[in-house]
Amino acid sequence: MKRLKLFLWILILFIIEIVGLNRIDFFRSAPDLVFAFTIAYVMLEEDYTYAIGVGIIGGIAAGAFCSDSFPISVLMYSYSALIVKALRNKPRYIPDFAKALFWVFVLSAAGETIMYFALTLTLSANVILTVILPLAVYNSAALLIIYPLVKKTLVVVDEKKKLIPD
Repeated sequence: MKRLKLFLWILILFIIEIVGLNRIDFFRSAPDLVFAFTIAYVMLEEDYTYAIGVGIIGGIAAGAFCSDSFPISVLMYSYSALIVKALRNKPRYIPDFAKALFWVFVLSAAGETIMYFALTLTLSANVILTVILPLAVYNSAALLIIYPLVKKTLVVVDEKKKLIPD
């Protein structure tokens, strides 16, 4: 059941991204819903294989959408999932939601910078300010919507492990 839910989440977000958000031009970029979902799920998931698997599948979905950078997309999503999974419990006193916002912003800005440079072999301050930073802000805004939904629908929290019950 969990695999089906993951597949449906990625499929629905991918379709929304292709059909709806890609047609709307927000300062030359649109939010990457699959990336925001990937980071949200990796932050919340305890099982390492599911978390990294979602990173790889999200990268494949993103690479299928922009075919000229398929390997870069798969690597960016996979490494982003690995980084977030490895560092998600550090520091412990910051809530997971705030860490997820930080990681979405930083990794989408870094990944887009690497992808843009790999495809064009140029990078300027104008590109950073008009393309890369708006994308990072849009992905963070998408995470604000996706994170609570992922937490409610996909992640089962063990009540015995919680210090303060709801």
